[in-house]
Amino acid sequence: MFFADRVRAFANIGRATRAGGRMTFVCWQTLDRNPWMGSATSVVRSLLADPPPLVASGAGPFAFGDASFVEGVLTGAGWQSIDLVSFDTVARMGGDGGVEGAVHHALSSSAVKAMLAPVDADVRERAADILRVQYAEVAVNGVVQFPAAAWLVSARV
Repeated sequence: MFFADRVRAFANIGRATRAGGRMTFVCWQTLDRNPWMGSATSVVRSLLADPPPLVASGAGPFAFGDASFVEGVLTGAGWQSIDLVSFDTVARMGGDGGVEGAVHHALSSSAVKAMLAPVDADVRERAADILRVQYAEVAVNGVVQFPAAAWLVSARV
């Protein structure tokens, strides 16, 4: 999902795979199916007078969110018998650190840190306060968890 030229990268993997060999990987589905990832970004953006533009669709960890896009990349790279199986799970944030661990995790992401870098500490604290409330609402037995969705992808050369 992070390759600059995805078709070329997967073609290269295919050349390194023996004939009939199989590749399997897991990738995130779309951001809207993974609210754990966008929660802090949304909060921080709402607090900024001039928020930066959102990351372009098709870039980053959710680049393979669309099944037909993944199939097109792999087909273009020479892979066959492509199969995507949807996998719904729960994403835990902050490990055993509860709400505070989740807030720290969220505010430590590179995207959020970049948005907060040019603003004063008050904005960061307001974001943390909002996230504490939001995360407390989804915590189960002290563990912050969100629905998450991934693809289990397999293909043959």
